[in-house]
Amino acid sequence: MEFSKTTRDVARVMPITNRKLKLTPDLSSNREWCAIAAMIYSHSLPSEVLSKIHEFVAEIKWPYKEAQLKLSEILENCDKFPLCVGYYRALMRLIQKDLDDQSAEVTDTIMERVIEAYSTPNPVGDQPDMGYYSYLLPRKYPIEESSSSSSSSSSLVVPIRVLRGHNLVGLRPWEAGLMLAEICLVCSPTFFKGRRVVELGSGIGMTGLCFARGLSNANRPSALVMTDFDDEVLENLQHNVDINFPPESETESELIDDNSFRDNVSTDFVDWRAIQEASDLPDSMSPADITLVADCTYSEDIIDHLLRTITIILQCSKKQTQTTSTSIDIDIDADAEASNEIVKK
Repeated sequence: MEFSKTTRDVARVMPITNRKLKLTPDLSSNREWCAIAAMIYSHSLPSEVLSKIHEFVAEIKWPYKEAQLKLSEILENCDKFPLCVGYYRALMRLIQKDLDDQSAEVTDTIMERVIEAYSTPNPVGDQPDMGYYSYLLPRKYPIEESSSSSSSSSSLVVPIRVLRGHNLVGLRPWEAGLMLAEICLVCSPTFFKGRRVVELGSGIGMTGLCFARGLSNANRPSALVMTDFDDEVLENLQHNVDINFPPESETESELIDDNSFRDNVSTDFVDWRAIQEASDLPDSMSPADITLVADCTYSEDIIDHLLRTITIILQCSKKQTQTTSTSIDIDIDADAEASNEIVKK
């Protein structure tokens, strides 16, 4: 598979991060507010959010009443999947200061948000700041340029629970996970159709959930197995799977409207150090057509175990003669079969 754009170019136009949005035509009238919402949901720096508001000041009529009400609506969408406490407080402090600096009349809805932010207790001691990073995506990749759907149904929100400040890296967001999801959605939305996908070091599930929610039903893999090895990380990962693909009895959220992939996505425990041969792989991980890996370790001691695990997964694939090898940035161990696929970063 060849990419038409570099990773850096792709990152600048994807809507799921806090970068510039590339929106479908039916959302063009709401482009400015969608950009601001995407930044807030994904915890972009409060100063960057305010800069974006000022950039669009003519279009959104900030700081007048209508604009404040629109900002309140954006924040209201965070009620079910709340922002991290520290971030929410810093954001509302900056918004309040900006309104005061402009001698603008503060609406009741904004003042309620300010009071709420200040009255919410900060985490105490070693207690992590738990909240939800949410990512705004067009629905669905590949985007139909002729889409005539209403703006209210043309984007979806992918909420991911994180624990900011936690010493477990698997409970925090990492940029490379988003970059890999961007590559999957923008460059190759049809690449995963009907294939079994295994993700190693899934952590909070950012990569797998963003790309699985973003793909159209027709282009989704036949299975997505998201793995990690820490019990606390796996518990949080399963929570994120459940809120993005909830059981039918729990689909009341306006942000979650699609559980058709529920039976095809799963989580599993895997310790790369324990994978020495094919028989050590969990049944859920073999065969795998595609292996996803993104920023899953910073320890040099674990790299050899990771590469050995990837090699064994590829060697166990039942589609060795039907696929081609793809890699990004990291070469696979020389023993890996060149006829297998791997997308990794």
